[in-house]
Amino acid sequence: MVANVWRNFISKPKLTTYIHNVAEVGYSHYGPTLSVSGVLSSLNSVILVHNICAEVTFKNTTTAHFMDWFAFRPANYMMGNFSGMDLTMASKFTVAPDHPHEQNTLFIDSNRFSEMKPILTVIKDTWEEAVIAAARKEQTIAPTTLFAEFKELKVITDAAERLKLMTYWEAGEYDVKVRVTTEGPKQFFDTKKTFVLTEDDVQILLNNIPAIIGNICQQPQVAYACTLPSLVTKN
Repeated sequence: MVANVWRNFISKPKLTTYIHNVAEVGYSHYGPTLSVSGVLSSLNSVILVHNICAEVTFKNTTTAHFMDWFAFRPANYMMGNFSGMDLTMASKFTVAPDHPHEQNTLFIDSNRFSEMKPILTVIKDTWEEAVIAAARKEQTIAPTTLFAEFKELKVITDAAERLKLMTYWEAGEYDVKVRVTTEGPKQFFDTKKTFVLTEDDVQILLNNIPAIIGNICQQPQVAYACTLPSLVTKN
């Protein structure tokens, strides 16, 4: 009996997950985002990674937010640099004992992203209407001037206020659990960390709202700012 238990233990696929000690917390037209990087390695067999997700809990209110893997970024991606981002859509992959997988995963809150879409649509549609109206009047307004006037429209200032409510990042401590799900057999591998956001961090993220509006209106791309809190292993 003991021999069988030991045989099952040593033959069961085992995945080792390592997450670097810095996260990237953001707010963009994708909504609240979280990015982590690290290495996945297999100890004894080829393993199929089916999914990676994250659960972030704000400790002040015990409110939990579930985030789905959205995309992979190059292993040498410079955190905080959203310009010219080279994204690969997240999908299943394998990890072998002699081929560890370097991961740089961008997580988004799909539910919150869906809630943001109507606001972003209003912004985009209003901008297109403003451009068409200017063309009909044969106005030779510089694009930068037209956009500056556009941002002062009440419908846009109202949209900006609504976007402020769409980010749930607040100052305080967060628990984050990154779960890797494998297939054949189905297993869960959890890594638990904590991080802290300051009032300054929150303001940095709120300051991205003008960039969200600009990028939705296809203005010259403005990089989103992010915060880089330290990830501490949760006991």
